[in-house]
Amino acid sequence: MMILAVAASLAGCRPNIDERSSPVPASGAPAVDLETEISRASKTQHPLIVLVTETEPGAADTQARAVLEDTPGDGPRDRVTPVLIDLANSRNRATAARFHFTEMPLLVCLSPAGVILSRDEPPITKDLVRKRIEQGVQLAPEVDREFASLQGAVAKNANDLAAKLKLADFLIAHQNAREAIPLLEAVATSDAVEMKDRVRA
Repeated sequence: MMILAVAASLAGCRPNIDERSSPVPASGAPAVDLETEISRASKTQHPLIVLVTETEPGAADTQARAVLEDTPGDGPRDRVTPVLIDLANSRNRATAARFHFTEMPLLVCLSPAGVILSRDEPPITKDLVRKRIEQGVQLAPEVDREFASLQGAVAKNANDLAAKLKLADFLIAHQNAREAIPLLEAVATSDAVEMKDRVRA
């Protein structure tokens, strides 16, 4: 029950929605649909603060969860959406794999459109969480504007491989490798681009 209470408070006090959409296993850790969280964030224009942990007795991750939960609720904190991804639920392991992490806990700040703004491995401190929240609120609007512009160029002409490469470069620069892969594949398998770009892709 304690774990559920923490998860509910981190998810922006939306326990009813999470209970309906995310089955809760015996471990008590709810499954997280990150794409749904990003969709909600795009409507509210709130960056997401994602914490990847695992609830195990005596795990060091406990401190990181407490830090995120205890961060003051005034100022920028009201303009972000905290999301707790607990690997005690096996479904969450596939969700967290997109971040290619090697250590836990992992703290990731995403723009409302899902672009990675920052990622931090241990130690996760209260000062670090505050710093990432402030940075996320400040950086997200410009990053998402650039992202939308690059996406628009690709949508305008699906055969524009140069536009796809620019979008892929943007995503890689922000450590969004998962989202860049289909774009790079399109460039790498085409004969319509310069050899140097094919090789790079």
